[in-house]
Amino acid sequence: MIPVMMSPDPSAGLPTDPNTTLVPGLDIDGSWRHVAAGTLRETCFVVHNQRIVQVDDGCNGNLKTVFSSPGTQAFGSRITMFVGVGDSPTDMINGALYTYMLEVMGDGTLVGHGVLRRQPSGPITEGDVVWVRQ
Repeated sequence: MIPVMMSPDPSAGLPTDPNTTLVPGLDIDGSWRHVAAGTLRETCFVVHNQRIVQVDDGCNGNLKTVFSSPGTQAFGSRITMFVGVGDSPTDMINGALYTYMLEVMGDGTLVGHGVLRRQPSGPITEGDVVWVRQ
C-alpha cells in the first residue's frame, strides 16, 4: 500500500479525499524521480489516484507535508500536476508550490517543465525535467 501523506488535520477542511475525477487511461500512480534541472533540485514524488501525495525534496528523506494536491489535469498527452507543501506538519506559512507541465512519453517517462515557488516570498526556481519511475 502506498502511504498517503495529506493534511495532518482532516477536520480543518483541507483536501484529503481521494481524487474522484481520474483521467481515464492515465497510469501515473507510483514512485517518481526527476534529477536536478535548471534551478530545480532533484525531487522524488509518490503519486496516488493521479495526485502527488508525497514530496521528498532532494530524494534524501526530506519529506514535506502535503497540504494541497488537486487532481491531475489532462490535455491530450499533456498533463499538469500541482502540489502545495509545508516545511513541517505544523508550519502553514513556510513551504512551496510545485507545478509540473508534463507530456506522457511512449517509454513511460514524463517530460516537461517544472516550477517551484518557495513560500511565503522565496525565489521561483524552474527547469526542464524528465520524471522516471522508481
